[in-house]
Amino acid sequence: MTDILPPAPNAAAIIKYGGIGVSHNTGAPNISIPLYTINGKHISAPVSLNYSSTGIKVDEIASRAGMGWVLKSGGVITRTVRGWADETHTREIPWGSFGTNWETFKFMKDASDAWFYSGADVEPDLFSFSFPGGSGNFVIDHLGNAVQQTYSNQKISYNFSGTDWNFKIIDASGVEYQFGGTGRVEKTKRTSTCAKNFDGFTPTAWYLKKIIHPSGEEINFNYSALTYTYETGVSQSYTYTYDSPLGPGDCTNTTAIMAPSCVNKLTTEGVLLDEIVCSNTSQKLSFGYTSRTDCTCKSSA
Repeated sequence: MTDILPPAPNAAAIIKYGGIGVSHNTGAPNISIPLYTINGKHISAPVSLNYSSTGIKVDEIASRAGMGWVLKSGGVITRTVRGWADETHTREIPWGSFGTNWETFKFMKDASDAWFYSGADVEPDLFSFSFPGGSGNFVIDHLGNAVQQTYSNQKISYNFSGTDWNFKIIDASGVEYQFGGTGRVEKTKRTSTCAKNFDGFTPTAWYLKKIIHPSGEEINFNYSALTYTYETGVSQSYTYTYDSPLGPGDCTNTTAIMAPSCVNKLTTEGVLLDEIVCSNTSQKLSFGYTSRTDCTCKSSA
């Protein structure tokens, strides 16, 4: 698990509560408080304050709405980097004359080599999405296709060229949801005293940019930049060594060695939703935020 780079807390919270309903096993409900809805002629953007009673994880960082809460006001696509980012270490199309057997051998060899040196990405990153009316997960396969874990009629495409990275999801009704682009991509880096470092800022979240109806009606989402740093966990371990007695009556010597503290620190170049605007009705909803005391935040606005 040390080679995983998670998305930032706010984006992760939107995904967490995007796919939770009432659990048939535990009965845990998804509590939602409607706040406002931007209504167009054909499309809408609801805003709600959500809470899940499924519990708080150890070292979980609160979203902007507080621990256990999330302000659902748009949508996001997040990525959990597993090993290496997909766009920097792509699994090559296999070559050779042995077909599937050769591909399997090559993949297993890459996995084996990864134990001895860093360079082989043997697991695809996990992408998750949540927007009004839809949520799910997908990976990008070795051919560059977005493959959903659960089949749906939604079509997913992406563009990782240049710096203006973006995603597009089209639902069964033809409504288009655009994510990312300039000022709407969240990037994260991790420094650790005991695990793999992600020294450069890696994109981990693409926020909803606009909703477009086939009629041309749009709902736009505008953001401002915010950089913040937080610790995701501090741990420490003891190692005890017991010497075997040499004979009857001998005392057993015990040596305790305390390992250095393991500190993981994440820095996120994030975004905050400023306003939602509907093109046809001229409705606009603006957001304001208070300062946080549980992390170091710096706004560029």
